[in-house]
Amino acid sequence: MTCDRLMRCGVDLERYPSGFVGGEIRWLDGGSPRSGSVGPEGRRRPSNPAAPDQASENGDIPAERTPADRARPCSDDADMYEFAEWLKQRGEYERAVTEYLRLEFYYPASNYILMARKSTCHCYYLMESYGEAIACGESLLGQPIACRDSNDVLFSIGTSEFRAGRYVMARERFGSIGRGDQGGDDEIVEKAVLLECLSLAHMREWVSAERSFLGVSRGSRYELQAVHCARLCREACLLRRKNPTLAGFLAIAPGLGYLYDGYPRTALSAFVINGAFLWGTIEANRKGQHGLGVLLGVVGLGWYAGNLYGSVSSARRMNDKMEGDLLQKFDVGFRF
Repeated sequence: MTCDRLMRCGVDLERYPSGFVGGEIRWLDGGSPRSGSVGPEGRRRPSNPAAPDQASENGDIPAERTPADRARPCSDDADMYEFAEWLKQRGEYERAVTEYLRLEFYYPASNYILMARKSTCHCYYLMESYGEAIACGESLLGQPIACRDSNDVLFSIGTSEFRAGRYVMARERFGSIGRGDQGGDDEIVEKAVLLECLSLAHMREWVSAERSFLGVSRGSRYELQAVHCARLCREACLLRRKNPTLAGFLAIAPGLGYLYDGYPRTALSAFVINGAFLWGTIEANRKGQHGLGVLLGVVGLGWYAGNLYGSVSSARRMNDKMEGDLLQKFDVGFRF
């Protein structure tokens, strides 16, 4: 693995996913990210899920207070909740969570507790603390909340599971929205259906994903996006993937496996390094320097093994990159 890593160092960089580290572009020595949404520069796009703390039209959640309302006296728990919401709107999510928890600690019987917990779940999601968001959302499911709010919470948990790369669990969450006796917002149900299909795509179950996208009901506001995603799933099925076994077989000739995988400069590096060690070993033995010949042979064998291992892993890496690049083209019609 070390020899493979050294042969790949600094070459064929366009074959690797990139990311920002310390304000500079760095290339990730691994497959394409399978969770989260990464833009052209490799940076994670800002999340914007359907807010679980939006005001209810039925009046079960108090509307935002106007400046005139703020001028009138109000209870301490209302002030604390409003301050936490203000912090959240400013993007200070960690401080907002502290205020929501403070509200719950000092006023456990407050009418704002449910809203504070939902906002806490949303803040954790925006901070990309998906484990905390999931735990917070699950604690809400046992609360006596309205059907519409229940779907909101399930949607937030599902998006957190999706961003955490737990696509099987995400599918279960999205699949439970709007089913059975649950009513709910039609838009949330439609979004959940699309994200359930998208979870299948991220699981690389392209045939099932295509079938699911094509099964999106006609007349849905996201019908065109579903057709677009189904077409991409069909493209994924037709990708010319690399065969790791064939790559390993071709690597018997140093560098040929990398060349097959689509890493030409890495192939040249492997050929030169392995060729140099082979030449050195032969020359040392020819001149009677058997100790040096054995040493060069043993070290060269490590580089040769790295060439074999790297050719196989690079085939898988290239397949993962092709699928990851295709996943970047999926557009479900909304940000989350």
